[in-house]
Amino acid sequence: MGLRFICVAGWGWVGKSKWPIPLPAHPLEKSGSNFADAIWVMRRVSAGAIMRSVERFVRGGNVVSSGMIRLSGLAAMLGGVLGIALTPILTYLWATYSDAYLYYGRAYFPVYLGCIAGLAGLYALRRGNLRLQGTEKLDTEKLVFGMTFVGLAVSLVGDILEYWGGSAGEDFTMVQMQGFGIEMLGLMLVLFGSVAFGLTYRRANILPTLVVWLLIAAGPGGILFSILLHAPSGTMLVFCCAWVVLGYLLLLGRDVIGSPRP
Repeated sequence: MGLRFICVAGWGWVGKSKWPIPLPAHPLEKSGSNFADAIWVMRRVSAGAIMRSVERFVRGGNVVSSGMIRLSGLAAMLGGVLGIALTPILTYLWATYSDAYLYYGRAYFPVYLGCIAGLAGLYALRRGNLRLQGTEKLDTEKLVFGMTFVGLAVSLVGDILEYWGGSAGEDFTMVQMQGFGIEMLGLMLVLFGSVAFGLTYRRANILPTLVVWLLIAAGPGGILFSILLHAPSGTMLVFCCAWVVLGYLLLLGRDVIGSPRP
């Protein structure tokens, strides 16, 4: 119930929305486990509510601060670089059953924080343009923002449980195993959202081609590297590469992203 309480306290005040994120019913929802809490949260959080919450966080008054957008870009770059750097380390330590694996794994959660900050900055930058688009495009892009945000937030919670729910040199606890499952559920939303972002922005011609294809490749690449390297760091590897470049664009300022490119 702890995860439900945190999410309700953080998001419940934003009200109802017409952009729900539909998820199929799951028998674990009534089990009372951490898995049930994660499923409960994802089934009840809507994209519109998430985006209004993010909007209030990144906006001061009626004008989006360009300084905050640049800071979100810097956070996304740092989070992406950290995710890329930790991937070979965690892959090696996991393969060699090293006791140091848990210590390095505990440094991974800022990767999610950086990506969440970058996503908030991108939404703030795109918000004005969303109003100028047709209703269908507006709904689609907001839904993708919300889905990716929920995925990153759930993955963050799962990652903390996975790496901070036990001690180095000991067997994995039930909390850690449940945390890994929660994290992977969130990462599936992140990968799906990344592909959707890439396809949406490729049609709109808003982002440079490199960023678009990195976002699209993060989906199949994340699944492949989860198998070949390590999860969650391998799962997030291509996504982190995309956010290093995208964070750099946000750091440059609002004129780089936000409207169709010529």
